[in-house]
Formats: sequence, C-alpha cells, structure tokens
Amino acid sequence: MSRKLIFFENIRTINSHNKRHNAGTETFKMGINHFTDMTTEEFTKNYVRNNFVWKVSQKQENASDNLSWFKKTVNWYQEKIPVKNQGKGCRSCWCFTATGLIEYEFYFRTRQIVELSAQELLDCTSKEYGCAMGWTQSAFEYIKHNGIHYDRDYPYNETNPRKGKYCKRDYISEPRPKIYIKKIKSVKRKESKIYKKLLLHPLKIAIYVEPKKFQHYKSGYLTAEDCPTGHVNHAVIMLGAMKASDGTPIWYLRNSWGTKWGINGHFKLQMGVNTCNLLERNALYIEM
Repeated sequence: MSRKLIFFENIRTINSHNKRHNAGTETFKMGINHFTDMTTEEFTKNYVRNNFVWKVSQKQENASDNLSWFKKTVNWYQEKIPVKNQGKGCRSCWCFTATGLIEYEFYFRTRQIVELSAQELLDCTSKEYGCAMGWTQSAFEYIKHNGIHYDRDYPYNETNPRKGKYCKRDYISEPRPKIYIKKIKSVKRKESKIYKKLLLHPLKIAIYVEPKKFQHYKSGYLTAEDCPTGHVNHAVIMLGAMKASDGTPIWYLRNSWGTKWGINGHFKLQMGVNTCNLLERNALYIEM
C-alpha cells in the first residue's frame, strides 16, 4: 500500500473517531501528525516495544478508589524544557525518561536549562539493549555512578546496534561537565501514593501504549477502556494531576515522540482506574 493510501486510510480512522468524540462517546480526539502515513504495524515496530513487554508478577494495590486524596492541582510542566523525539526505529523511551526527569529536577533546583545525553545511555548502559529495549532504573543507576554528559558533548543519533559496545564517553576530547544524581526512589503502586509524591517531584511512569489509540492521539484523556491490561511497554514522565474540561481527574504526562504528537508532546490519562496499566511497575523519582 502506498504512503498516500495509508495516509488517507488513517484520515478516515481519525474522522470516524472524532465524530464519536463530538457525539460524546469518546474522551479524546485524534489528529494528523508525523505518524499518519504509517500503518499501525509500522508505528508499533518503530515506536512501541510490542515484541518485548515488561511482565510483572506482583499484584498492584487497589486499581481504583474514590479519589478523596486528590485535593489540588499539581503541574510541573515548564515550556522552557524541550520535549524530545526518540526518532524512528529507536525505542529509547527509557533513556529520554531518565534524562528528562533529571532535566526537570535540575531546573527546579538551579533554574538552569540543561539537555542531557540520551545517546550516552544508549551506548554505555551495558545492562540494556540500546534501541531495542531498556530499563529507566538502569539508566538512573548508570548516572548515579558515572554521571551523564550534556547532549551537546555526546549528541543523539538514534542508533545503537548492540548493548555496551559503542560507548564513547572516554573518548570525549577534554573533560566536559557531567551531572550526577544521589538517590533513586520508588513509589508504591497505588495512585494515591503516586499523587502524594507528585506533589514533590515529577515521576517516571511505565504504561501500556495501545498503538491504535496512541498513534493518532491529539488531545483529551484516555481511559482504562482504551488500554488492555497485563503488561507495559513504554516509559514516560508524569508532570501533573488536574481536572479535565468535563471535571474528570486526570494525570498529565510527557512523551518522547516530539511536539507534533499529542498536546505539544504531552498526553492525559484518567486518574484512579489504573489507566494504561500505570500501576504495573513502581513509579520512580530521583534526588540530586
């Protein structure tokens, strides 16, 4: 099928979905973005780890409750801190979640904008598999012990064929500044606990990306019905807790697919019902 035919087939999907949204039967809108000329299979292969999912045997605490703990809006979002784009074919969400979370913490400590090297994590975190898969926890452990360079000194190129064999940190021509973290902390898998910690820190969250829903996402919020249960396949940054325009409490999160996707690179999930399996793994935060 040609790119043109794929594009117009996706336009039909988007228009059909948005008719349901306008009728009040969908909670999010779809729109045209840089994925619109891809099939669902192509999108999945290049941006979502559906060939490897993080299965979890532990049972999370109650998936839903009455949200009596949600007392006030939280919003860590800063327009000055740029949304990144992991690129086509490199499933490096784990790297950009780690660098992004540190960039946010560093900004709130110093009021300085830094852009850290996701490529260093792809190349040098030897326990992981580069563009194929990885764990944000391992990225944080690497940074805690080795520090991380700025992106300008170790720029992103969207490639890493094999784990740990292309690390260039020791070949940077002269000593360059690095940033370290002191502690990596986890949060119990309960949304009230996540909210309580979000009052103090942005968080790393693992979710399940349902490709047919996420590929064309534009605005609004996804519900538990929009994502199957049982595993997660993507890492993102949780930045906020607030109410949607219809009064529904929602989480506000940052992705790593560039600013042309979603709400300038961000998206929303319904709160209190384990939407997209956000309770399947412990949330993480860091201290500097």
